[in-house]
Amino acid sequence: MASTGANVARAVAQRAEDGSITRWIGTNTDIEDQKATAQALAELNATLEEQVVYRTGELMAAEEALRQSQKMEAVGQLTGGIAHDFNNLLTVILTSTAFAIRDVEKGTLDKTTRRLQNVIEAGERGARLTAQLPSFSRRQRLEPVVLSLNDTIRGMGSLLARALGGSIWIKSELCPELWHAMGDPPQTEMIILNLAINARDAMAMGGTLCFSTFNAEITEPAVRPEDPEPGRYAVLSIQDSGSGMSDDTLLKAFE
Repeated sequence: MASTGANVARAVAQRAEDGSITRWIGTNTDIEDQKATAQALAELNATLEEQVVYRTGELMAAEEALRQSQKMEAVGQLTGGIAHDFNNLLTVILTSTAFAIRDVEKGTLDKTTRRLQNVIEAGERGARLTAQLPSFSRRQRLEPVVLSLNDTIRGMGSLLARALGGSIWIKSELCPELWHAMGDPPQTEMIILNLAINARDAMAMGGTLCFSTFNAEITEPAVRPEDPEPGRYAVLSIQDSGSGMSDDTLLKAFE
């Protein structure tokens, strides 16, 4: 067998009885494509590790960019939520202060103390909300405590009345034997206040806002991620007689 360039030749000699060669029988094969393929494979093997490192670096850079994007989105949502909470507290403060000033001007001071107490309560809730910000920045989970949703609703009665105004009738249907719940009191109050003010905005012509509590025991396993796990729950339901949310607003309801 002999190789010349891109050809491989193979030959077999045919001999006479005395051993002399009478002729050759052989083949000549063009192996250019095979050699090109082998060369390409060799080059691929030589650079494979480098390509893997390069592609891995690209993937890590893309993942980091995605994490940064998600982080900025989370910060934006957190900032918007805090701004919304503080805006609701300022609504209570400004409304109560305006009524207190009116009482002083008219000389009817019988409700002034209560109005100023609403201002203090709203300010204290704002202070508690501010105190939670370092926990958000350190990504620490707030420790829940045992609380009564009935007591929370009763304690927010005057605050809700001032925030909602006289055109909204507040109705309470509280379960007398309601189970206790685990939750963060300031966050629970802010959730209730936010829902109440959102309900007020949906009732431009006035209406009814009903707070109801009841016990619920769930035995079926959760099907969706947002479904509660089996267990005993104290439930707070807030219903209004307003126009409801648009489809776009509904998609962002829990932001």
